Amino acid sequence: MKKSSLKRMFTGGMAVAMAVTMLGCGKNADSSASNTAKSKSGTKNSSTSAKSDDAKAEKDGDGPLVIWTQGNSIKEDAEAWGAANGVDVDVVVIPFADLQTKLKQQITDPKTAPDVYAITKDYVKDWVERGVNLDLSEEFPDDAKNYIDNTYKDLVALGSDDKGDLQAVTAEYPVGMMYYNREIAKNILGTDDPDEVGKALSDVDQWPDLYEKINDAYSGKVKMFGTTQNLNKMLSNRREKPYVKDDVFTVTKDMANIFEINKQIYDDKMFLTEKEDDAYFSGWNTDAFFVDFLPSWGYSSKFKPQVDGKEGAGKWGMTTPPYAYNRGGTYFFITKTTSHKNNAWDLVKGISVDTQKLVDVQKGKDGFASTKEANKILVDSGYEEPLLGNQKVFEEYQKQAAIQEKLPTDVVTKYDGDIESFMNDAVINYANGSMSLDDAIKGLGTQVQSAYPELTVKYNY
Repeated sequence: MKKSSLKRMFTGGMAVAMAVTMLGCGKNADSSASNTAKSKSGTKNSSTSAKSDDAKAEKDGDGPLVIWTQGNSIKEDAEAWGAANGVDVDVVVIPFADLQTKLKQQITDPKTAPDVYAITKDYVKDWVERGVNLDLSEEFPDDAKNYIDNTYKDLVALGSDDKGDLQAVTAEYPVGMMYYNREIAKNILGTDDPDEVGKALSDVDQWPDLYEKINDAYSGKVKMFGTTQNLNKMLSNRREKPYVKDDVFTVTKDMANIFEINKQIYDDKMFLTEKEDDAYFSGWNTDAFFVDFLPSWGYSSKFKPQVDGKEGAGKWGMTTPPYAYNRGGTYFFITKTTSHKNNAWDLVKGISVDTQKLVDVQKGKDGFASTKEANKILVDSGYEEPLLGNQKVFEEYQKQAAIQEKLPTDVVTKYDGDIESFMNDAVINYANGSMSLDDAIKGLGTQVQSAYPELTVKYNY
């Protein structure tokens, strides 16, 4: 195994990680967006407040309240809210691949636009910047201020425009976690304590040595990582700067490092699969890999369905990953064209902001809420999860959230969804030997420029 080259590549990454985890009050630009949002929501003049009160007094229009989403869980929540509140709700579930196109085609026409729509993190900034949404800070200043004051700053920043006005809210804080096999940890590290396991993997310089020990102990039958897909989600989301700034997409040294890290991992066969396929999912029950990286929502959607009632139950733990990251999440917008403004906001609040609702939903799926008030209740419950060896999962999420809050909040752009897809393809092409590093990176730049002709591509790696 080529340890020395991997160590050199990881050294720079470790320096970045140490710098990132020490961030906090020194990031004036990051805190200013949140402060601006608070100011805009909390200091509206009397005429604005009166406008909001008048809006609340207005009667909503006829017809059903229409919601577009790509998830059945939102459909269930929205329909339950409608039944409980006597509101006719029409939820349209649209496939992920079609939702963006349908929104772009119909959102400006009151006859065809939904009243509420829900989209995933990578596309939030695009819709924040389009000017097609209700300004929640303007229309519902008190509610908006309460949300901003009680919600983690990176979630607020993502759902706010460049003026600090709140346009979208979310129900979950998708903090990234590292799952680890407890039996392998005890065999290789001598402990399965979450803090100790987190420390053992926090220094990526030590990964090659650790994998060598795993290879020796298990005769090559156990891999270090479950998937490169989830590993790269962690690596790419640790960036300190946005992919695009001032209409320039720059391929940085940190991005090139991800290419090189993957090359070494492929050469040494350190992973089980590239993507979340059948081998990966069955691997949770067969000791096929040591660690994998999933956000908080991954517990109920990916981990639990695989291990509940099977061999993997109770054999896994959760801890802090080498790099803090925030992955995924769903955000709710209300369109400017809606004739159901008040019901739309009451619905959004009811299913994504209400404290008791957040507690009930996240406790039911071992997730983590978007608001600090709800999470305090979850942590204080002292709940222990049997599938994770009776670990207090909400406490683990809370530890990670404290780290996450110190990171920059201005790194997400409207281009991220496509750029990360292009980058994943380019990384694989280099890692599996199909392309040279230069060709793979130039191919990434070509894809980005083809998709977004208004951008300039620069190479600084």
